[in-house]
Amino acid sequence: MVLTPRVVRLLASTTRGRQPQQAQRLSLRALSTIIHKAPHNELDIPHKTFWQVFEEDLLPEYGPRNATICGLSDDRVTFDELAADTRRVAAALAQDGVKKGDVVLMHSINCLEYPMVVLALNALGAICSTSSPMFGAKELAEQAHAAGAKSIITHRAFEKVAIEAAELVGISKENLYTVGGSPEPKRLKCINEVSKRDFETFRFDRIDPHQTVLLPFSSGTTGKPKGVALTAKNMVANTLQVDHIEDFGDHMLGVLPFFHIYAMLLMHVSLYQGAANVVLPKFEPEPFLNALSKYKVR
Repeated sequence: MVLTPRVVRLLASTTRGRQPQQAQRLSLRALSTIIHKAPHNELDIPHKTFWQVFEEDLLPEYGPRNATICGLSDDRVTFDELAADTRRVAAALAQDGVKKGDVVLMHSINCLEYPMVVLALNALGAICSTSSPMFGAKELAEQAHAAGAKSIITHRAFEKVAIEAAELVGISKENLYTVGGSPEPKRLKCINEVSKRDFETFRFDRIDPHQTVLLPFSSGTTGKPKGVALTAKNMVANTLQVDHIEDFGDHMLGVLPFFHIYAMLLMHVSLYQGAANVVLPKFEPEPFLNALSKYKVR
C-alpha cells in the first residue's frame, strides 16, 4: 500500500483529535493513490469465450491428453474426444432450436458428460444454469421459471424430477435431454447418443465474450435462490487468475458438486492447465481415498 505524504499528514492530524483545515480540500485524486498491489504479475485476459480458448489455444497442445476420468469406472475422455463430442452436441442442440441467449438448465450429479454440456452451451452462446441434483420437482421448476429456461438437461437418475418440473413450467418434453447411463427405460433424448451423430457442416457463430454464459443460483440463505449472471469473460478471467497462482499437476479431483460455481471454476481451470479431472459423483470416503491414491492427486 502506498500513501502520499499529504494523506499521511491528514491521518496523523486526525489521530491527534484535530481536524486539519486541508481536509476539506483533500482531493479524490490524492486518495486514489492509496494502492493495493498484488505480488503477482499482471494478466493479459484474452477477448474470447472459454470455448474459443479451449478450441484455439488448449486443444492443439493437449489433444491426446485425458481431459476427464471417471473415478469409479476409469472411463476416460481425451481433449480431442471432448472437443469432437462438444461440437456434435452443440450442433444437435442448435438443430433442436437452442440458440444464443437461451437458458438451458443443467440438472445432474458430477459425470463425464458435464464439461461437454457446459462447453457445448458456451460454444452456442446459450446460458447454462446449473441446479442442485438434490432438488425435487417443485424446486427445479422454481429455478427453471426464475431463469427463464427453455430446455433441461438432466442425469438419467433424475428423469422423473425433470419431467415433472418441466410440466409445472410448460417446457415441452421435446426440450428435455438426459446424460449418464441407467438401467431404466429411456424416456428422453440422450446427450450421449446425440454426441455420436455427424454434424460436419455445422458452423458456430462468434460469441461476444461480454455475453452471459452461466447462471448459477445462490443457496437462498436469506430468501429464495437468486440467479447470478456470469459472462464468458468473467469465467476466462477467473480461470486465468487461479491458474496464475495454482498448479493442479497432472490430475485434479472433481468431487465438489459441479453445479456450484467454485467447482465449475475448478473444472475450467483443470481444462486450462491440461490436468485430467477425476470425476466422482459425490463424496464417499472409500472412493475418494481410492481416487487420491490411484491417480496421485495432489
